Amino acid sequence: MRRRLRELQSLHSRSPHEFEWNLTASAGEMRERIRNARSAGFDAVVLVGGDGTVHEALPAVAAERLPLGIVPCG
Repeated sequence: MRRRLRELQSLHSRSPHEFEWNLTASAGEMRERIRNARSAGFDAVVLVGGDGTVHEALPAVAAERLPLGIVPCG
């Protein structure tokens, strides 16, 4: 996962969009960051993970009505 993250960070460094990368220690921490994303100035969430990550994150993403991108890596 960390190798894939470095590859993605390299690709996104060439993008005109701003990204903040977060590695979370638990599903609860991930959901909390998603719930606070909009108030922190973010307008979308991109998950890097597998179906478990998406399953855990989707309720928070839907509740916040944020656009969601998924990089399958599980």
